[in-house]
Amino acid sequence: MHNKIINKLSPAMQYPRLLLLESTWAEAMTDYMACTKSTARLYGCLSNLVLDKYGPVNVIEKPLLAHRFQQDVMQFSELPLKGLHIVIISGHGADIFQPGAKSVGMSTSNKGVRCIDGEISLIAHLRPIRENLSRTLLIIDACCMGTEVHNLVKQTGIYGCVGFAKSVAWDESTIYVLALLFEFFQNGIFHEKASLDKAKKILHSMQRGAYGSLMRSLKVEYAFQPSQRKKAPVKNASKSRRKIIVKR
Repeated sequence: MHNKIINKLSPAMQYPRLLLLESTWAEAMTDYMACTKSTARLYGCLSNLVLDKYGPVNVIEKPLLAHRFQQDVMQFSELPLKGLHIVIISGHGADIFQPGAKSVGMSTSNKGVRCIDGEISLIAHLRPIRENLSRTLLIIDACCMGTEVHNLVKQTGIYGCVGFAKSVAWDESTIYVLALLFEFFQNGIFHEKASLDKAKKILHSMQRGAYGSLMRSLKVEYAFQPSQRKKAPVKNASKSRRKIIVKR
């Protein structure tokens, strides 16, 4: 059934793809038109970088809008893919006040992101669609959001999350994310069905290897759902124990 759905898609949509939701990088809305910064231009180069060796990739670029964020992530997560659903949020980080949260045992403020039309709490917007997020990896290209990755994974059920736990320059953080995506391509994350544990291993390997100093300088933090490994059968252990008893 999955293959039939893929075959019905247009040729461009059958390529491995990721979703980029980008806000404005203007510090104030009065500078909205004057600001020309764009991570989409850098991520757009990804197709050319991997085309010859790994084949085409479809980078779906959409504006980061508060009133559409939940819907956009849910629609993307429902697209048939062989590998992970990778969503990149690109914009300024924000501290969001949550009135009434204390009465239900939650913090009255948490980290969020600044959209073009407002601010959103990622936890509040992703929790209602947690059933759609078991194969979704969220990369938050925003300042100081790395402190939230463990809490976000725990509360939303999302497969994994990567972020920066300090204020970072937009171009430096984007270069790291590009390097991460390139490593994903080299290791088949976009193409293989059984790639959930592999994404975590790639980040571990980058941290221990050549990207370690860059990840430390940007304070890269990441979190994943616990691996669902099957427990070893105890049948043999029981037999072994019985043999010991017999010997006694």
